[in-house]
Amino acid sequence: MMHFIVWVAPLMTVMGLALVYWTWRQRQRHWPVLWLGWGLLVLSVWAWMQSAGTEFGVVFALFLVPLVAWLPLLPQWRGERRNNYARANTAPNTAPAPWLIGVRVLALLVFTALCSTLVAVALVQLLPVSHLARLVWALLFQVLFWGLLAIWLCAAERVRKPIIWSSGFAMMASVFLLFLAQ
Repeated sequence: MMHFIVWVAPLMTVMGLALVYWTWRQRQRHWPVLWLGWGLLVLSVWAWMQSAGTEFGVVFALFLVPLVAWLPLLPQWRGERRNNYARANTAPNTAPAPWLIGVRVLALLVFTALCSTLVAVALVQLLPVSHLARLVWALLFQVLFWGLLAIWLCAAERVRKPIIWSSGFAMMASVFLLFLAQ
């Protein structure tokens, strides 16, 4: 049975992503197919947990989904990059200033990691579980919050709004942790 589950988990991940991608590419949404795809992705977490244990199963499921989603796009990206290079040589230069790119990269890597860690640690202090379980939950929440903040920061045209909101939540979490420590 265990050998069967080891093959089922990646297969469910790939099939779930394929169904979600297929419904995304259609002009008209096929809701049952979309829900089936998301259901397969959730069930793949269970299959990963059965084959590799709870901790490693959740980590494998969280890391395999983006990997499987990005792998098919790599050949397209390389081909588009060549085409964009030819277009970029003829178009006027509209790239943002290097210091703006530096601010966005710094905010994306350092600031969002710090904010998501503070919020995750403060949030798990409210859970009625042991300290070890809080550590595991904080790790899971931190990865989730960091990803959501990174998506928000990358999607925003101006970084001011995501930075203000995330710093506000980080400050509230810091104050909560400070009062909790006393």
